[in-house]
Amino acid sequence: DFMHQENLPLDLRFRTRAFFEYGFFNSRDIPATVHELSASLRTEVALHLYNDLITTVPFFRDCGKEFLTEIILRLKAQTLSPGDYLYEEGEYGDSMYFLIKGSVEVEVDAKHGVFAELREGSYLGETCVLGLSEVRPVSVRAMNWCNLFCLTMDALEDCLAHHPEAQVHFRRLAVQATAEKTVQGAIERLEQEMG
Repeated sequence: DFMHQENLPLDLRFRTRAFFEYGFFNSRDIPATVHELSASLRTEVALHLYNDLITTVPFFRDCGKEFLTEIILRLKAQTLSPGDYLYEEGEYGDSMYFLIKGSVEVEVDAKHGVFAELREGSYLGETCVLGLSEVRPVSVRAMNWCNLFCLTMDALEDCLAHHPEAQVHFRRLAVQATAEKTVQGAIERLEQEMG
């Protein structure tokens, strides 16, 4: 096979196989056939499949079904193996992520260490998807196997163009959530320094 032919180290072969096996058995990607359903049936299926995502993320709590369905159908599934970086501080960013399974650590930088641990139901990168920041302010690394959904700025803008009523709501919640995370992170850092 390819890995043998290219003489990849055994450890790298093992990690590659484990990645594909995990993805195969744990994928939450939306089947392509859902797009062929009628609009009402597609809405019901999408909302049923991803109710957990919708009910745990404040951004989506008060949005209409049509908007939520459009968002769900534009999400891209992503898998991280333990130790993989989702993104690193200073990188360009134009997407946000929803952590469906697993946990990640958020690092300010190597000097300060771990900033916070985020678990299932968390979301991150919202300032970049909203255009409030072009670069990632922190690094995010998988602590274990993680399933995430990615929402790009382009996908969000397309959905908002069709649903202007959601635009004001979505931006207000994103700014509020970002401020809350910043304050909570500062409190946690102070507690670590004092404790």
